[in-house]
Amino acid sequence: MLMIIRYFVFMFFFTCFTSFAQISVGGRVGVNFASVTANEFTAMDKSKTGINIGAIGSVPMGKTGKLFGIGELVLNQKGGSNNVSVNNSMVYLEFLPMLRYIISIKDNFPLSVFFNAGPYFGIKFGRSFVPAAASETEIKTNTFEFGGGAGGGVMYAVGNSGSIFVEYRHQFALSSLSGTTHERNQLHALSAGYLFHFTAKTQEEVDKGVKNGFE
Repeated sequence: MLMIIRYFVFMFFFTCFTSFAQISVGGRVGVNFASVTANEFTAMDKSKTGINIGAIGSVPMGKTGKLFGIGELVLNQKGGSNNVSVNNSMVYLEFLPMLRYIISIKDNFPLSVFFNAGPYFGIKFGRSFVPAAASETEIKTNTFEFGGGAGGGVMYAVGNSGSIFVEYRHQFALSSLSGTTHERNQLHALSAGYLFHFTAKTQEEVDKGVKNGFE
């Protein structure tokens, strides 16, 4: 599991930073509507409302200005009812390397639409458990989790310094919640955030600065 995480982290940052001209950093915060699936496709009746809060980094990929590499480090609250519990509440620290595609609504208009997709890798570091019956015992859940997610939203540019955005995302685990069940975490998330844009110098600008004695 750790080798898989290292591979995706390395490939994500290698791909992004070999061609970046502008880096953006920021954060987001929002609400999660989480649940535990009874099997691969069916969610249990009771869901869990929680929060998501995280940091974001973004770099362009290619020269079109539409495709971006996104890296997020997010605290996600998950849970819901499952076969032996009426209330699971879990907290994960997750890394999400994603691709984002941005579509401008109109030339020279600051509003755009974007779509995200990519995997995630999480480490559980908190859980509370309420059994459905006194005879039920707690099932040990796995520490590591991985899965995928996709979503989209709208982004509004605030001058040249940054952008505000609102996003919806669906996230689903590909790994089981424990070694004794096929149940898996999933969530629907709504969030809002802000990205600060920092424009890096081009090689031509760097060379010019050195020539003029300003570097």
